[in-house]
Amino acid sequence: MSQKFSIQPTLKDVEHFWNENPLFTGETARDENFFRQHTATYFDDVFFGIEPVKWFYFPDDRSARILDLGCGIGFWCEYFDTLGYQNVTGADLSSASLDLARARLKGSARVQFRQENAENLSFSQNHFDHVNCQGVIHHTPDTQQALNEIVRVTKPGGTVSVSVYYSNWLVRAYPVLRSILSAVFQLFGTKTGRGRDFSAPKNREDLVRLYDGIDNPIGKSYSRHDFISMCDRAGLEPLEIRYFFFPFRFLSFRFPRPLKRMLVLCFPFMIVANCRKKP
Repeated sequence: MSQKFSIQPTLKDVEHFWNENPLFTGETARDENFFRQHTATYFDDVFFGIEPVKWFYFPDDRSARILDLGCGIGFWCEYFDTLGYQNVTGADLSSASLDLARARLKGSARVQFRQENAENLSFSQNHFDHVNCQGVIHHTPDTQQALNEIVRVTKPGGTVSVSVYYSNWLVRAYPVLRSILSAVFQLFGTKTGRGRDFSAPKNREDLVRLYDGIDNPIGKSYSRHDFISMCDRAGLEPLEIRYFFFPFRFLSFRFPRPLKRMLVLCFPFMIVANCRKKP
């Protein structure tokens, strides 16, 4: 296994990885269909069985000031733009990801981009009406500090929708089921870019980290209790907790839709908290 990061991964390690491996690169050709395929994958894989407008919080006011933190290559920024939101800021640690996001949203005057560190945002206190942060802060060394910063830049009474990897039953039981799951992946798995090989992880932390690539320095998963406790310590009041996502695209066969729905229901790999900033 090639590991280019330090024993104790740093933000520099995280930045380097995502500059070398922006989201979805290595999974399909980076051509004129790249962004279209990325969107299709989100709806067929990440969002299978759910409606994003019901699972994630979206402000009623289309003029609300929104931060999409960890915007990556711009999926959520494009989604907000499509829904007519007029004041969206996409922020990410990775300059390479931001370059792709700008290309994706070229021509839109409603979205702007900035390079930012989630643990130390440059925005002023109480700046945003809403912060969207999906699948991001489990990749930073100090996840609690990132949540604290999200709350700092959110207006009093403002809203936050934040998701992380969920420690579902399969993840928690991985040390016991390792040989079985490795055999299943060897038989039915696909190595979808970035050196992924799910027959290789030695422990559950390595399993979660490997999801984003063999050289990914940080990938953490959380129980419902731990995630809610982190939100509470940061100053967020979770209003709604939901689960979603099963990584179908890493398996070589197509699932019948009823089975896909069952797998998402029984083994979701993401948990989202829709929250309000405490007074």
